[in-house]
Amino acid sequence: MRGHFIFACLLCVLASGEAFEVAKHHNYEEVVATLQEVNQKCPDITYHYKLRAPEGQVGTTWQGRNLDVLVMSDNPKEHEPRK
Repeated sequence: MRGHFIFACLLCVLASGEAFEVAKHHNYEEVVATLQEVNQKCPDITYHYKLRAPEGQVGTTWQGRNLDVLVMSDNPKEHEPRK
């Protein structure tokens, strides 16, 4: 089952028709846009959110930006320990 899910995630990501340039350094805005695009195209198996933490704690970049998270799962909004 897990293999089928991973394959479905990859198909969803690749279905955009646009190639994501792997060999290029992507800036913050490009990465966030890609995460949002994948989430919009695959809303049933992805959940996109920003990791928020109190100032000075882990959860932000050295530039003070919140960290974006893209969960890929058959239940993306549910925390399933050890899965």
